[in-house]
This record gives sequence, structure tokens and C-alpha cells, in this order.
Amino acid sequence: MNFIQGDKFESVGHFTFSPIQKSSGDYSQLPNTFDKEKCLQYDPCIVYTHTFYVKELFDVIRNIEHEFVVVTHNCDLNVDFEPPANVIRWHTQNMNIIRDNIYPLPIGLENDRWFKDVKKKEKMALKITEQRNIKNLVYMNFNIQTNKIKREPVYHLFKDRSWVTSDMGQNGQRFDDFIDNIYNHKFVLCPNGNGLDTHRFWESLYMGTIPIVKRDILASELYACFPAVIVDNWEDVTESFLAKEYIAINDIKMGFDGWKRMLDFDCWKESIRREWI
Repeated sequence: MNFIQGDKFESVGHFTFSPIQKSSGDYSQLPNTFDKEKCLQYDPCIVYTHTFYVKELFDVIRNIEHEFVVVTHNCDLNVDFEPPANVIRWHTQNMNIIRDNIYPLPIGLENDRWFKDVKKKEKMALKITEQRNIKNLVYMNFNIQTNKIKREPVYHLFKDRSWVTSDMGQNGQRFDDFIDNIYNHKFVLCPNGNGLDTHRFWESLYMGTIPIVKRDILASELYACFPAVIVDNWEDVTESFLAKEYIAINDIKMGFDGWKRMLDFDCWKESIRREWI
């Protein structure tokens, strides 16, 4: 399994774009290989940039009489704006707008630079070889301060439910316990974080556990492809509701393997490149 991670998207195109003045959030120090003349050799030209640079990229390419495919990732910014007319496809993390030429990309797992000593991917790969020992119906563990408006109500709604294991913490803390609990619960609560998408959603899927999310554009356009519970209101999540959802999801989506291929980065790379390279 080639886990989905943001840094991997940097290599899917013909060029990468970044301005001279780098953002403090540009942890990979993305190089600028974009060339206005050389891009004309590719029809269309595929360009990757971090989402916080994309408006600067659009300013550069909007006056070039050529078609582009743009790929953006590695940023918590929610995308709710349109690209220039000559961008025929835009593949982006945290899609928050519906347009025919804009397609969602998953946030996936954290990049390898974070929590190196924890060895998250190695532990996840090992965990799924173990026998399951279901502890409870739902697991809840997230940092409320990441998005207090969205997360605090979820915490208060579920913290005292007997069918919910509440084990709040911060990213990177007690990861062995965290991933063991994800693996040994049937569902995981996944409210929005800094952006619409969360690593927790994808960690749950990699562990074969069902994430629970509130409906938004990203959930409707991306999460609906996976065995996930999507609700209009958090109050809809009850023990009896989840019991029915668990049966339905296992009868339908868990028996269909197509979504599993979408957990592999190569699937997303191919979906971006197959028509153009």
C-alpha cells in the first residue's frame, strides 16, 4: 500500500510553482521549476503548487494562451474560488466548491517529516495484521483547540455516552493507543479540523474502521465514495442509528473493493495524469 500523503503530489506534474517569497507554512520549501516557454511543450501543462500559492500561480498563467491542469495540496485552506478559464482541471485538497472542472484530493496521512520517531505508517501496517478486539461502538479522540467551533459541540454531545469511548488528546500523543483504539472500534468521530479534511478520516479507513462526518461539499463529493457515515446533524448519531449503518455499510461498501484502491496514492496519481501524460 502506497499511503496517500501530501508531499507525494508534488511529483505528479510537469512543473512545480512557488514564488520567491516563501510562506512560513511551506515546510518542504517547494522549488519553482515553472517555465512559461517550456510549459507550451505540454498539452495541457500540469503544474503542482501548495494551495496557499495557487492564486499567485493563477495570476501567472491566466494570460498565457495555453491550457493547464493544476494540482494543489499541503495546505489547510478550504478552496471556495474558481480558477482562470484556461485551467481545464483543478485537483485540490479541501475542495469547498462544486464546479465541473474542480476535483477533490484526499489529505491522506501526515507527511513523513512529522513525528518521525513515532513511525506511524509502520505501526499502522503492523496493526491491521492483528486480530480485532472490538472495545466499544464509537471512538472519539481529537484536539478541540484545532477547531473549537466545530469540535467542542461534538465533544459535549458524545462525551458521556456509554457507547462512545472518549479519549481526548493531541496529535502524536500516545499514538500506539490511538491507532489501537481506532482499529478496535466500529466507528470513529471525525469533525472538521483546520480544513474540511482530516488525517483521522483516512487513518480510520486504513484501519478498516468507519469514520463519521458531518455533511459538507467535501463529504458529498469525496467521502461518499468510501465506507463512511455522513450525517446532516451530529444529533442524528445514535446507538441504534449506527447499528443499522454498520450492517448496511458492511453489506454494501465493505464487500466492494473499488474504494480500497482509492486509498493508494498511485490511484490518485493515475487519475491526474492518465489523460495528459
